[in-house]
Amino acid sequence: MIKFSIIVASYNGEKYIDNCIKNILSQTYKNYEIVLIDDGSTDNTKEVVKKYKDVKYYKIKHQGVSAARNYGIEKSSGEYFIFIDADDYVKEDMLEVINDNLTSDVDLIKYGYNLVDENKKTLNTYIDDKTDTISGTKAFEILCNKKVPFDMICIYAYNKKYWVDNKYEFKKGCYHEDFGIIPYALLKASSVKILNYAPYYYVQTDNSITRNNDEEKIIKKAYDYLIHYDFLYTKVNNDNFDSNTKKIFNSYIANGAVLKIFTLPKNERKKYVEELKQRNVFDNIQNNLKRNILKLSPSLYSLVMKVIK
Repeated sequence: MIKFSIIVASYNGEKYIDNCIKNILSQTYKNYEIVLIDDGSTDNTKEVVKKYKDVKYYKIKHQGVSAARNYGIEKSSGEYFIFIDADDYVKEDMLEVINDNLTSDVDLIKYGYNLVDENKKTLNTYIDDKTDTISGTKAFEILCNKKVPFDMICIYAYNKKYWVDNKYEFKKGCYHEDFGIIPYALLKASSVKILNYAPYYYVQTDNSITRNNDEEKIIKKAYDYLIHYDFLYTKVNNDNFDSNTKKIFNSYIANGAVLKIFTLPKNERKKYVEELKQRNVFDNIQNNLKRNILKLSPSLYSLVMKVIK
């Protein structure tokens, strides 16, 4: 049986895809497959991939990264699946280290990442302390207490059976697809391992910075976050978690929703705040999550407290 499926979702990634595949093929651990989902590219991605006979290549109608990732999971054959973005790269021993730390009952295994620029200069490294196998509830508590309490899709190896049995999927057509399911999948997991190891290199490009400054996109991101908030709030509060766990989770997702206020143009903030008030978001923020806002930015904390009051 194939141990790992590495899923690459790409849209017009001709510029990156050759290096991406070469990087993956350099893995020291060899029991894996590459599942490349071409999300309706109009460039020469297909021609680049064709020379790699062992890559499972699928081209679908352009629907966005969430649909591509869902399709990649469906087509994967590995016991675990991992996401790598086409413009990022990983250490050669990533799969070997992950495999050495896997046991048959682990639902999720988490590792760190390096934020790098286009010249491969490391800007920051995000890494946690190593754990033995712990519950999803404990892993979620660790996430909540981090200075930056948000996780990317690409820093987990996911047990496919666990994922499929729970019918998880990424929300199509929405930004923040990682927030839309990862916190719940982490909390719900029976067993999680965290590695003190950062094999993933997340490339911060000039183009990504420009895209993040697009006003229309910023506004959509904030409201997409609320779509995920509504989904997660309903899922957790209708589940059989204890009341304290529900409070922590509600506080976590409320924290993120409140922080979105300050990404918005000033003329959009009042409308968004009203959306938060209708959902009683401010009432769900507990003191521990307020501290996380303070860690991120004391000035932002002051603004958030004024809004909450």
